[in-house]
Amino acid sequence: MAVAIFISFLAFSPAAAAAEEPELEEMKGAVLAAGGDWAAIEEMLATLSPEDRALVIATYPERIAELVRVRQAIEEAGASWEAGLNPVSILPPELRPGLGAADFPVEVLTILPGGGPSTDAVPGEWDWRNVSGDSWMTPIKDQGNCGSGWAFAALGAVEARMKLAANNPNLRPDLSEQYLLSCGPGNCSSGSSNLTADWLLCQGTVDDACFRYRGLDTVPCTESCFDRDARKYKIEGWCWVSGEPDVIDVPRIQQEVLFGGPVSSKMAVYEDFYLYDDDIYEHAAGALVGSQWVDILGWGTNNSTDYWICKNSWGAAWGDSGWFRIKMGDSLIGYEAVAYQPRIDGKVLFYEGHGPVYALLGNYSEWGNRLAGNGYLVHSSDEANLTAELLECYDVVVIANPGAAFTADELAAIKEFVGRGRVIAAGDGDLFENAVIYQQDNVKAAVQYVDWLASGNGGGLLLLGGDGVDWLPPIAPMGPADGPAPLAENDVINQVGDLFGLHFNADTVSDPLRYDGAVTNAILGPKEDILVIEASSLRISKDAFALARTTPSGYVTAAGGADPEVRPQEADVEAALNPEETPLSVMADEVLPPDVVPMPADGEVPPGGELADPAVTPDEDEELDASSEPVPMAGLSFTGPIVIAAIDFGRKGEDTIGVFRPSNQWWYLDYDNDAVPDFIIPYGLNGDQAIAGDWDGDGKDTIGVFRPSNQGWYLDYNNDAIPDFFIPYGLNGDQAVAGDWNGDGKDTIGVFRPSNQGWYLDYNNDAVPDQMIVYGLNGDLAVAGDWNGDGKDTIGVFRPSNRGWYLDYNNDAVPDQIIVYGLTGDVPVVGDWNGDGKDTIGVFRPSNRGWYLDYNNDAIPDLIIFYGLTGDQAIVGDWYKR
Repeated sequence: MAVAIFISFLAFSPAAAAAEEPELEEMKGAVLAAGGDWAAIEEMLATLSPEDRALVIATYPERIAELVRVRQAIEEAGASWEAGLNPVSILPPELRPGLGAADFPVEVLTILPGGGPSTDAVPGEWDWRNVSGDSWMTPIKDQGNCGSGWAFAALGAVEARMKLAANNPNLRPDLSEQYLLSCGPGNCSSGSSNLTADWLLCQGTVDDACFRYRGLDTVPCTESCFDRDARKYKIEGWCWVSGEPDVIDVPRIQQEVLFGGPVSSKMAVYEDFYLYDDDIYEHAAGALVGSQWVDILGWGTNNSTDYWICKNSWGAAWGDSGWFRIKMGDSLIGYEAVAYQPRIDGKVLFYEGHGPVYALLGNYSEWGNRLAGNGYLVHSSDEANLTAELLECYDVVVIANPGAAFTADELAAIKEFVGRGRVIAAGDGDLFENAVIYQQDNVKAAVQYVDWLASGNGGGLLLLGGDGVDWLPPIAPMGPADGPAPLAENDVINQVGDLFGLHFNADTVSDPLRYDGAVTNAILGPKEDILVIEASSLRISKDAFALARTTPSGYVTAAGGADPEVRPQEADVEAALNPEETPLSVMADEVLPPDVVPMPADGEVPPGGELADPAVTPDEDEELDASSEPVPMAGLSFTGPIVIAAIDFGRKGEDTIGVFRPSNQWWYLDYDNDAVPDFIIPYGLNGDQAIAGDWDGDGKDTIGVFRPSNQGWYLDYNNDAIPDFFIPYGLNGDQAVAGDWNGDGKDTIGVFRPSNQGWYLDYNNDAVPDQMIVYGLNGDLAVAGDWNGDGKDTIGVFRPSNRGWYLDYNNDAVPDQIIVYGLTGDVPVVGDWNGDGKDTIGVFRPSNRGWYLDYNNDAIPDLIIFYGLTGDQAIVGDWYKR
């Protein structure tokens, strides 16, 4: 009967065919007569190249004939599923979604319900698209013609489990399949379940916004976003659900899906699967054409047929809006079933239980998603009472614009929660939500803030609010849709801030960089508007300063000669220089360069002109450079002012000492300058030059060596004594240096060549110099550091002949500070000894194994340590992972 019905379809030609495209009109009539989804097919055709479009139109009768055969086979087999024409099945085989190889073993053990050892009972049906009224799945995607189903299935399962781990169905994590395709273990022709899982465990992927899907495996990995390393998401672990890849244990898969979440699976694909439209698929016609990876998210039973509910990646116009059901045991579904353990870096609570001025909970999804994509469980609460019990299981708590006062008990619970952790006070409560105010950059900042808060020893607290807030962006329904809404003054947040010496003063700033042009709209306070109050004796740490530098808080609001509405007060700048004596304004640009030692008189500067007097002092230069451009960043790029105050009650993030002992090739790292090694590593060879740096931007310095014998650099990213990166660079006789030359948050290599007094700095470790400078004299010892706290390392030299240090703040080959310090025979060292965000000088004296560290470049040692042996090479770094 099915054959008879479709005989007329093959010859169907509408009378109203368009003159310019009669073939397309004929195809449309045939598809509609066959019950196909013409609207979706037409939309697909519009995306094809002219050649592919012509091929589809020319071959569609073969697809209709295929449909006839499949429908007849379904009827003869007594199956119930529906076959139809869709944007996938209408394509000729060469244009259909790519598949993996049909490399299944001859024998696959399948254990159906009741066919193996008894297991805990599971419900008769389950579907993660509807549990307690919520969907825990992420949307259907389309892999296109590329055979990248291995990537889509893996990330689809991981995304769902991220939502489940956060207990938040409103999250929409979206991980990048293209990153796996371009950078990872598979391509458009083949993939591997276990290699993909291993890659996610060890290398990870990024968010989709960082690397959009292109459907090509020829797109280089470098076309992903510039900050890809900082945006990677890795899983904690994975396993074969059935114990072995070639065992399909249905009860165990059900248990895993029920209690852990969706799992990915490989399955056999037959020709008839392309035509699946609805109901429970089981193979009825056609040959085996390959394999596909899908997600199993539930199960059920219909007319005694047990089935799986699965997610495919062939677009929402295929199957049941992209989903499908398949008979258990059919097409090897459940083969290579993989369960992923999502990463958990910390737990974040958004708290709005005190009648907030407007609801952040309804608006935090964008940065909540980014946090979830970076390994955080994101919860929310509007419980009326903030108790210690509510806070105890969280690493970070966000309190946003509370409207009702906190009780003494609540304040005590907050103070106990923070303990020796960190506190950030930051502007008004829409900081990361309002799309008009730099949402993309603010979302980046949200992750940076939470990373810093979660890594403290106690709980981390992020305060959003302000005193005297008089403007609110239009966020319906809380505010009018046609403009700003006035707010009552919000003093409540200062109840909490004052506990820790942080106080909001105001919430307005003139901002000429706003892309909406409204230069007087409030964003966040100017530099003096969030202070550390006088009652606080807290120190502001290196970590806090570095965090402030990720935002342009040094931004000058004068554009085109216009004055800002509120200028920073001189007293606030002075306060920042004396953190233990006066109130603080914790802004990165207030970390001024150290006082300049008077330059030598004419004739005292060494010949050659390489150390001529600077045209202006650093302070004068700072005045000349004032503009409306943001100050240099430390790892992130922003376009508008976000002012923060940050306090770290725990570790300050300062640099400490270490030695490399050539005689036995061991490193002895001291984490706290107590002259006792905290970490010992065997690495390198006798003759190597020791070097240290933050090679991967994770905030931790690790070791490396420069080997003059082969001009090779061997950088170890995690101090496991295994080189992670090798670079051939420099010449025999060069002095090795390392620094963050461009302010991107990563240290890279460089050399000082005494023979020509040349510096060759490599910004990205590609063995090509990005900056060359002539500076110093033959006989000088090279040093590098962030002398003025601007987030970039620059060069300097120590001259043993006169014990002089010549520090260059901006790599212009002109010394900005000269200091006489140390003795002939001393080895120069540089570090941020007190965690204030600036590098200063020190020496290691081999004759007595003494370290003499100067915290403020005043040529007076502030700390003396006896550590190491004569013959050791001195090394400095922030070894401790914050």
